[in-house]
Amino acid sequence: MNSKITSKNLKQRRKIQNFIDRFLYKASKASQAQSKIKMLKRLESPTSIIKNQQIKFEFINPELISSPIISIENGTAGYKDK
Repeated sequence: MNSKITSKNLKQRRKIQNFIDRFLYKASKASQAQSKIKMLKRLESPTSIIKNQQIKFEFINPELISSPIISIENGTAGYKDK
């Protein structure tokens, strides 16, 4: 599976885990907590996403450009008040 870790995904995982931690041992919510455990297991773990991620960079050789690339006449430059 080729997924990206997003803040939304991590937020969802934390929310589910928080529900499980709060209600796992409460009789009226135990079945809901069990279904949340299954849901959490179905979500791909962030570590496996990171391990499977591949990034490729390709740099091409640029064409030769004659000098000067840019020329400014009567220009000024500054930073803030200077």
